Amino acid sequence: MKPGTAAGKGADVTAEREGFRIDKAIEAHLAERVRAARASRGMTQAEFARLLDVSPQQIQRYEQAVHRIPIATLLRIAAIFGLPVGHFYEGLPVAGAGAPSAAGLGAAARVRAAPGPSQREMDFIRSCRGVAPAALEELLMTLENAALSQAATAKRHASARSAAVPPQEVSIDAVVEWLHGIGRAAVPTRKPGEYLYDGIQPVSAGHLVRRANRLRRNRGLPVFLLRED
Repeated sequence: MKPGTAAGKGADVTAEREGFRIDKAIEAHLAERVRAARASRGMTQAEFARLLDVSPQQIQRYEQAVHRIPIATLLRIAAIFGLPVGHFYEGLPVAGAGAPSAAGLGAAARVRAAPGPSQREMDFIRSCRGVAPAALEELLMTLENAALSQAATAKRHASARSAAVPPQEVSIDAVVEWLHGIGRAAVPTRKPGEYLYDGIQPVSAGHLVRRANRLRRNRGLPVFLLRED
């Protein structure tokens, strides 16, 4: 299968969707483990926010997996609760264990069905248990900053590729279908021309297209141009 062919592009899209699904499932698992750790101690979100030095709204976003929990923040959370970092990864199946398909399952079931960390990643998590928290946080922050820098460079290159390709004229239904294909929900509300994006925020059709185009630029894909029907 050669890159650039229809079959190759289809495989790339499938792999991209699967990678996105796995990432979201792992983020949801971490969010639930953090929420459970807080709740088991009878701690409110406001109290947790003060200890973590963030707003209660940010705690809510972390626990609902709206925002990804940075590894440095996860380290501080582990220290607050007196838990090893690996505690928050417990419950994820070992990669390659033949997990069932996640199609049609609910959010919690999708987390259980998603492949977990590889053996190499699990070895790293276990090795962290004997490292001083300050040294481990410094190491992981360095790694995270390097990853963010690499991601920013890749994003710039993808945006440049996207800008070099003519816009793709589509209907709003095609935009909604594409968003669904990468794991983003966009559901029409009772108000004409309005959509509920990711089950959180009602947005207009134009706003929905702008959000989709940001995602497409990050992937080096041509932007959508909404067709006037």
